[in-house]
Amino acid sequence: MTCNQTIQSGSNIPVLNTVQALRTFNNYQDEMTIIVLGNLSYSDGNGGIYTFDSTSTLADDGINTIQPTSIASGTPGRYILTNLNSSADGLVTALKAQYASSSGASLIGYQYDNNTSIRTVQNRLTDSVSVKDFGAVGDGTTDDTASFKNAINSGIVKIIVPVGNYLITDSSIIMENTCSFDGPGNFLFQSYTIPCGEILIGHVILPVPQVFPQPNNALGFLNGKTIKDGSLVTIQVADGTYTGWGTISPSHPDGDKIQILGNTTSRDNVKVMVDLTNSNKFLYISGSRLGLIDGFSIIGSKGWVSTGVWDESITPYGAAIYADADAFITVGSEVFTQKMYYGFRADHNATILIRENVLVNEYGDVGYHAYGGGCIYANNCYADTGGHTSVGLGCGFMAEFGGVMQCEMSNSHAGGQYGYAAFSNGVLWGLGLNASYNGTFGIVAANGGHLIALAYNNTVSDIGYNKYGASAHMNGSLELSGAKVHNNTLDGVNCNMGSIDASNTISNNNGGCGYIVRANGVIFAAPGTTNISTDNVTPDTANTGGILGANSSL
Repeated sequence: MTCNQTIQSGSNIPVLNTVQALRTFNNYQDEMTIIVLGNLSYSDGNGGIYTFDSTSTLADDGINTIQPTSIASGTPGRYILTNLNSSADGLVTALKAQYASSSGASLIGYQYDNNTSIRTVQNRLTDSVSVKDFGAVGDGTTDDTASFKNAINSGIVKIIVPVGNYLITDSSIIMENTCSFDGPGNFLFQSYTIPCGEILIGHVILPVPQVFPQPNNALGFLNGKTIKDGSLVTIQVADGTYTGWGTISPSHPDGDKIQILGNTTSRDNVKVMVDLTNSNKFLYISGSRLGLIDGFSIIGSKGWVSTGVWDESITPYGAAIYADADAFITVGSEVFTQKMYYGFRADHNATILIRENVLVNEYGDVGYHAYGGGCIYANNCYADTGGHTSVGLGCGFMAEFGGVMQCEMSNSHAGGQYGYAAFSNGVLWGLGLNASYNGTFGIVAANGGHLIALAYNNTVSDIGYNKYGASAHMNGSLELSGAKVHNNTLDGVNCNMGSIDASNTISNNNGGCGYIVRANGVIFAAPGTTNISTDNVTPDTANTGGILGANSSL
C-alpha cells in the first residue's frame, strides 16, 4: 500500500499506513475507529486499531496514545490504541473481532445497486427487524408475547415474522397499528391461527369478539395486507347482541375477497343495535368493494318512536347499509333491518346486490333506495311498515335522481306514502311486484321516472288495498301491462300529465275510478284486451263513465 490515507470502498473505517499519518489525520469524530497498518512504515509489525476519544488529555507516547497535530496541548482529544498487532494476521483477527461485536454492523458500509447513497449495514438493518431479534421462538408452545412487545417498542416500523407459529396471550399485539408485521409466520391466540403477513392462500377467519372487539378492528388488521387470488377472509361475528359499535367501514383494495358474517342460518342470533344519532349507520362503504355481508339483525335505537313517528331532535337519521361513490357490496339473504331510517341506500353510482328474502321493517324514509345514479338489485325482498308521518315520507322501494332499482317479485306493505316509486329520472324494474296497504300510491312514477310492473312469468303485479292503486304524473311513465289493480280506496289507475301502458290490466273493486286520466295524460290499451270493469264503487262523474278525463286519451 503506497498511500498514507485510504477509505476502503463500501466502508466507513479509515485505513492509514503509519502512526505519523494518524497524527496528521484530522477528520476525527468521537469513538471513530481507525486502522493503522504500521508504526514507522507499512507493516513493520506495530500496527493496530485506534479509537478517537474526545475527552482524553493523555500525553502522546507514540504508540498507545496519539495526539492529532490539530489539537493543542492540554486540549482533550486523542487517538487511543485499542488493539496492538505485531502481524498482518493479528490485525485481521482483530478486525474480525470488531466486525463480530455488537457494533460490528456499524463498521460495514452498504450501497444498493451502485446508488450514490452509502450507509452502514447497521443503518440498513434498522429498516426492519425480526421478532427473533427479540427472542421469539415460534414453536407454537413458547410464550412469545414479551418478544413481540419488545419488537413493537423498538420503534422499528416493519417487523418481520419468520416461518413459525408464535404463541401470544395479548390480542392487542395482533391489532397493533404503530408498526406492520410481515412474513410467513402465524399468531396463535387461544385456539385461533391468524397470519402475521399477507393473506397468501386459503380461508382465513378473523373472530369477533374473541380476538377482535369489533369488525372494524379486523378490517384495520387487514389494512396494508395483500389478499392474494384464491384466498378468502371471513370476519366471523359470534352470536350475541352488540351495542356501541362504530359504523363498519370497509375500504380494502381486495375487498371482494372479504366477507363479514354473523349467523347465516338464524339472523336473529346476531343483533346489532345502531344508535341513529348523527346519521350513524351499521355499514358505510365508499369507493371500494365488499364480497358479502350476511347473518345480522340490524336494529336502530334513539330514532324510531312508534310507527310513523321519529325523534326529530336527532335528524338526520341513519341507514343500515349505505353504499356510495362507485362502491359494490353483496348482501346475503339472512339480513333483517328494523327501525332504521333507511334500510339500504345506493348513491353516486354505487351498487348493492341483495339476495332473496331480505326484510326491511319499520323504516322512516325509504326501505330500499337507489339514488343519484346508484343501483340496487332486490328481487324477492320485502319492505314492511314504514314512514315518517309528520314530513310525509315513507316508501318501500324507490329509484330517484337517475337511480336504478330491480325488485322483481318483491313485496311492499304499509308504506307511509308509497309502495314503489320512480322519481326524477329514476327507473324501477318491478316485474310481479306486490303493493298493498300503502298510504297514498301503491306504485307511482313522476318527474320523468319510469316504473315497470309487468308480469313475471305467470305472476302478475298485484296492487291492492292502497289509497290509490297505480299513478303516473308529471311526465312519469308506467308499464302496467297484465297487472291486477283492485280494492284501492280511491282510483285504481290514475294518469295526470303522464303515460301508462295498461294493456291486459284489470282494475276493479276500487273506491274511485277504475282508470282516470287528466291534464294531457295518456293511458295506452290494446283494443279488446283491457278489462275496464264497471264495478268500481264510486266512479268519478267528472270523467266519462269514470274512465276518461278532458284532454286525455285511453
